[in-house]
Amino acid sequence: MKIRWLGLLLTMVVASHPSPTIALDFTNTVFDDHTNGITLSGTINVGDRNRLMAYLESIRPTPVIKFLVLDSIGGNVIEAEALAKDVDEAKVSVLVSGICASACFLMFAASPAKVAFTDVKIGVHSASLNQNETPLTMATTLAIARDARAYGVPSQIIGKMVSTPPGEMVWLNEVELLAMGTKLIPRVIAAPSQSVPQPSAALQNQGIQSLEQSPAFQAGRAQRFVWEAWFNSLNGDARDGAMFWTGQRSLKRPQSCYALPNRPSSEWISGCITAQSKLALSDLRRMQEADFKAGWNSN
Repeated sequence: MKIRWLGLLLTMVVASHPSPTIALDFTNTVFDDHTNGITLSGTINVGDRNRLMAYLESIRPTPVIKFLVLDSIGGNVIEAEALAKDVDEAKVSVLVSGICASACFLMFAASPAKVAFTDVKIGVHSASLNQNETPLTMATTLAIARDARAYGVPSQIIGKMVSTPPGEMVWLNEVELLAMGTKLIPRVIAAPSQSVPQPSAALQNQGIQSLEQSPAFQAGRAQRFVWEAWFNSLNGDARDGAMFWTGQRSLKRPQSCYALPNRPSSEWISGCITAQSKLALSDLRRMQEADFKAGWNSN
């Protein structure tokens, strides 16, 4: 059910944060298998869909975008509904790398291929207008619930969305995410400042020469060099932001690059979210492919 007819700037955001005005940030991301994606970070505001379309035009000629990486505390419901429709129609895969709450949830739900790290926070609640619930926002919540049902969201989660007041947030648990068809991937930390372990004795005994000839091993090694080269090119706040994320990504509940009490500089945020997007798929492959992990750890 479409909700644009409401014609109001209805907002769904994490209750502990004031209604934000900063729009989404877009970052072009090329994953290890050369799949092209876009990282969407920040809060969803009016005009973000048009800005995203303009951004896609600006990076042409680029192959079809097949993956979105989400880190958002929510925002404008009408804009999120439009973005969710695009995700659904384009059949884009979605990876949640930090927080996906409130209006962001609709974009996540719309994807036919959902992936999330096990330590992320994905939350739902009802709509609000300036943090207040009114008869009109209740109607909006109902419209969102119908959209969610059309995207295959289980009734239990929809019930939590409808029944949770705007001033509260329900974080979905592992069972609920799995019921949505989400593929959950544990996160592995490998901060640039840390010593990197060499391949295990067991791998060496199997024949390190054979291992090093593996395409996955070579890809892991190459991606580690790319990461180190990028990180070492940073300085100041951008470097600090990237380092912050390498320290957060192993935590059970990592902080979002946008969810700090004292908002850091734009350079710090850029470093943080770029590190997030650069490491997301390497983390995934390290959990799934032993040879890739060995190659990453061999540098």
